[in-house]
Amino acid sequence: MHIIKSILFLFILSGTFSQSKYQKDFEYYWQTVKDNFAYFDLQETNWQKVKSIYQPIADTITTDNSFISFLEIINNELYNGHISLNVNLESSNRLIPTGADLWVEYRDESFIISAVRKDFNAELAGLEQGMQILKYNDIPIETSIKEFLPRAVPYYNIQMYEYAANMLLAGRHNSKRSITTLF
Repeated sequence: MHIIKSILFLFILSGTFSQSKYQKDFEYYWQTVKDNFAYFDLQETNWQKVKSIYQPIADTITTDNSFISFLEIINNELYNGHISLNVNLESSNRLIPTGADLWVEYRDESFIISAVRKDFNAELAGLEQGMQILKYNDIPIETSIKEFLPRAVPYYNIQMYEYAANMLLAGRHNSKRSITTLF
């Protein structure tokens, strides 16, 4: 009986250590961004609110892959394509602008293709500058972009919408894309 209690105690303790690791890593990430991100004065992100939104989630993470995905989501709060981790997963989104094969702008409540990368998939599929994006994987783009919109902001602006749409359209490493357009 004593051995079973000891094993159970070690099992519970090991779970606590893994949660503690991710809690500490989140705290380090959050503080590093707070101390070093150069554009808070130009952005609407309330970084303190980011901590209050995401800290409870950090407390539940138990794997490295989950933690990487979690940090990728938090990076969306900065709505800046030049922010990335030094690691990614097969399920990670391609980086923008370097991993994108098209670029959109938000005009008159529509997402319009403003650039298509020559000899890449978007061009080879027939997408052209000036086309309006209607759907991504058969879901209206206005719905699809929500996963990339920041949560710790008082309102959404054009920069946020464009960031979210361009992240969405860059796609994930392990998924095919279906983009419905209107010319």
